[in-house]
Amino acid sequence: MKPALPQGLRIAGELRIIGRSQGRLTLSNQLEAWVERLLPREIPVLDSTLQRLRQLRSNSNVSAAKIGAEIMVDPMLTFKLMRLANAGKRGEFAQRIAIPEHAVMMLGLDAVFEQMQKTPVVEHHLSSDAASGLLRCAARAYHAACHAREWAIKRLDINPDEVYVAALLHGLGEMALWAAEPELMLILERDRLRQTGSAAEQERLGFTLEALSLALAQHHNLPPLVMAALHPESPEEPVRVRHVRLACRLSRDTERGWYDAAVIADLEQIAEARRLSLDETVAQVHRAAVEIARRRTFPGVHPPARWLPMLPGEWPLEEATTSVNAASSPARPQHESGDAQSRHHAAGTSATLHDVIAQTARSMSGMGLRRVVFALLTRDRTTLAAKYVVGVEEGAALRSFRFSMDTRHLFSVLMAKPQAVWMTPANRQKYAAYLNEDIAGVTSGHEFFAMSVSVHGRMVGLFYADGAGSALSHEGYEKFKTLCLQAATRMAHLTQST
Repeated sequence: MKPALPQGLRIAGELRIIGRSQGRLTLSNQLEAWVERLLPREIPVLDSTLQRLRQLRSNSNVSAAKIGAEIMVDPMLTFKLMRLANAGKRGEFAQRIAIPEHAVMMLGLDAVFEQMQKTPVVEHHLSSDAASGLLRCAARAYHAACHAREWAIKRLDINPDEVYVAALLHGLGEMALWAAEPELMLILERDRLRQTGSAAEQERLGFTLEALSLALAQHHNLPPLVMAALHPESPEEPVRVRHVRLACRLSRDTERGWYDAAVIADLEQIAEARRLSLDETVAQVHRAAVEIARRRTFPGVHPPARWLPMLPGEWPLEEATTSVNAASSPARPQHESGDAQSRHHAAGTSATLHDVIAQTARSMSGMGLRRVVFALLTRDRTTLAAKYVVGVEEGAALRSFRFSMDTRHLFSVLMAKPQAVWMTPANRQKYAAYLNEDIAGVTSGHEFFAMSVSVHGRMVGLFYADGAGSALSHEGYEKFKTLCLQAATRMAHLTQST
């Protein structure tokens, strides 16, 4: 049974965007009710931001650019300023203010500082749970915005600060709920640990947080790029919008480490969007994450760069559920498995080949592949036999995965060189000559992925994964291959150092 929602938040029905009117979304009455509930509630800002701005004001040579740059560290204050600057700019041809520097120039320094005096502060006006949640949102938004601006600068964007602001305000709906309904957000946080974010939000709220952010952005007449990045994803969307979306996704996914399948998928998409190799993308993103962490910190929040020194390994679910604030201060469990310990490089532990295989198999299992096997070549290289099995029930034929390399079949052909196959009902006839009775029995006729792995140019084994009869996807196939390649790279590094 789900925990009950706080009083007054039982809004019936689902979010439905039912049309457009002069370029503006027409929202359902249900979502409008949420927007109306949140409108009177001010979202508090960071005390550190206000202190820095007061110091700047004492300087007679202070400029709108310096004030704007300081405001842009704080997503809540940025929202407040953009809302004020665009309050009267309605109509099809109205030119909205897109960055804080221009808002300061339009409103004037005196008006900006006067508004600051009326603004509630996170640390003084919220409970500890609400403050912790809102600070995590702020840190996540800042991290995403810095990445998005860097990518915009590298592609010679005419105004990279617009891209920065769009990423900074992407989580507006989540910030508003932390400020107004922290109990609901604590429940949602726990939901998100066990299912994807959007699915948890849809089930708990009836709509996604991005939909709420879009509704609030529309109501407050925020800049066009902010709203464009909150619309449903489209293959035809502009590069700026794509970069904002990817930066926000990366910022959230890296809060609990850099070796999750979701992070790998993010980095692949970033590499594709920026037309770089995956290795170059990973190097740039890691370097930027460290620079961002050094540039600004948020009270009680660990930046994603903190997790970079860790080796790949499973992030125990218990860490995030022992307390409601676990996401901001994850603690190591008292009793860890060998796989979990492999993450703690700083503590002096090191990964083994078993750890790499185990974590790769579990990452595949975590992305929806229900049955996963890693088969290893025997020392005499005559047999390919199951070494590690995940999700395969006792007595299942797949547990006895064992094939001779002396006969020609699908797996012996795959072991000739590093290569992969996705066996589907559509292409099964094409590979019929390589599918003997033993393979049919072990795989139960299911659709499956398989990829061979080499280390230092020498074939060592093969990963097999299926959905236990469920259909597989192209996206899943690409993630599967990426995980196999990364496992091979990590195996090579480990064997080289031993």
